[in-house]
Amino acid sequence: MWHLNFEYKGSTVGAFAGEEYPEKPGQYRYEPYRSVGHMLMCSCLQDGGRPRCSFTQGDVRTTFAVVARPSADMIEIDDLAKERQTKSP
Repeated sequence: MWHLNFEYKGSTVGAFAGEEYPEKPGQYRYEPYRSVGHMLMCSCLQDGGRPRCSFTQGDVRTTFAVVARPSADMIEIDDLAKERQTKSP
């Protein structure tokens, strides 16, 4: 199942495999999209950076650092943080 999209700098990067979004650091399989977001994330990694990506579930936004891309369909993530989104009146 490939409906668990995540983004970098406001552009979709890809979708996590499986039934649930990641909840802890580790390596996760994903389907990379041919997108600006994916290109920017990979460029940041290649330049030695730690691109900060995100996904939203309901009213909770989770951000995480991508620290490696061991293969074309795998990323390693770390430093997950959750933030409740407030709705505008």
